[in-house]
Formats: sequence, structure tokens, C-alpha cells
Amino acid sequence: MNFYKIAKSHADIWFYHDAKKYLALQQSAKSLFSLLKYNINDTNKISHKIRLSYFFYDKAVESHTQKRRYFEKANSIHKQVMQNANFEVKNGENYTKWWINFSKKKYVNVFFSLFNYHWQFIKGWRKIFVPLLILFITLAGCLGHNQRNKNITIFFLSIYWAIITIFLKNKFIIY
Repeated sequence: MNFYKIAKSHADIWFYHDAKKYLALQQSAKSLFSLLKYNINDTNKISHKIRLSYFFYDKAVESHTQKRRYFEKANSIHKQVMQNANFEVKNGENYTKWWINFSKKKYVNVFFSLFNYHWQFIKGWRKIFVPLLILFITLAGCLGHNQRNKNITIFFLSIYWAIITIFLKNKFIIY
């Protein structure tokens, strides 16, 4: 597997979101899941839902009166993504929590919600250290993204995807 290509598609999702280019974001998500060897039907469903989740996230952040409603829509979509990706549906809710905490700039809660999200996927002896390792790599990738440095973002996401695909056999995703 080409971790650079996977990481680039992943980073493109984040950077297209910044530019509010939702269709390009969807194409990047489609590329990401194709590279992860999902079948074309699941790839199409997942990428469409990821586009919608970012759209509703933006609506929630922008709204003063319907914030909760839009986050509930995003939460529903995250659960559908988890189901289409063959993961436990409850992880969609864990995923939404970190988005909500990030939007409220509650960075300590972002840390804990991302840790909890990763914790839910990992079983056995790996549960001791892998969630922390992946969490720090994810946050480093996010830092690169927040600094608008695509090369740093891709570097850390390459490490993230190497761990996910080699050691954890695609047991979970972050998008």
C-alpha cells in the first residue's frame, strides 16, 4: 500500500473542507477509500456521506439557533459512515464528539474524545499504548493542517495510515 497516496487523499479532504469545496472533498474521500481497497459501492456511499458530514458540521458551526440540529445530522451521518465501513455504529457518535469539542475550542476535550474514539477500536494488549500513539500522530497531523502546511500534514498522516493498515488492519478511520 502506498501510504503517501492514502495520506495525500486524507489531507486533501481536510484542505478541501477549508476551501468549502465539498465535491472535491467527496472525490478525495472516494480516492481514500478506493486506496484502502473498499468496493466501489461502499466507496461511493461513504464518500458521499463524508461530504454531507462536513457540510452539516459547517452549518452547525455557523448557526446560532440550529447548531444542535446540524450536529445531530452530522452524528447520524457519522454512524452511517461507520456502518458502511463495517465498523461499530456507536463509533460514529464518538467521532461526532471530537468534532463538537473542536468547534467549541475545548481542546482538552478534543484530546479525550479522540482518545476515546481510538480506544473503542483497539482490543487486547495494543489497547495499552496504541491509542495514545495514534492520538499524538493524529494531533500532529492536525497541527500541520492548522498551520496550513500540507507537507507536514501528509507526513504525519502517512505514519498514521502505516500504523492503521499494517498493525491494525484498517480497524478504524479518521477522516
